[in-house]
Amino acid sequence: MDSRVFIGNWKENPKTFKILGVRSRSNTKTTKAPAEDWPVPASAQFIADSYHQASGAFVQALKTQWIDQTLEERIDFLGQKMPNGSLLMFLLLHQNHHRGQMTVLMRQAGLTVPGIYGPSKEEWANFGMEAPKM
Repeated sequence: MDSRVFIGNWKENPKTFKILGVRSRSNTKTTKAPAEDWPVPASAQFIADSYHQASGAFVQALKTQWIDQTLEERIDFLGQKMPNGSLLMFLLLHQNHHRGQMTVLMRQAGLTVPGIYGPSKEEWANFGMEAPKM
């Protein structure tokens, strides 16, 4: 079965890009996200810049608005009470999940995947080495 993504048949879900902003349901006050009707970005550079800006603002908000005890405070997140520390861990793991999805989509589209947790198979080849067998 051919698992490549055929670009001509692919349609972006306009709601996908709203997740680029950090939507914290905790008590950080300086993070923001685009509205759901935000237009699809025109370039990958804009997406990268937006991600770096949002993640930097999120880290800064945590540094300036939270103390160690804030991690223990329980908040309502999507109808479930959880400590802020657990929510932060969830956000990190969820981001990793989506990064994995992106690498699969990039491979299916025939793009070169950059090394994330070490060299990609193309980077091993550039080093003149065979990628380790998994």
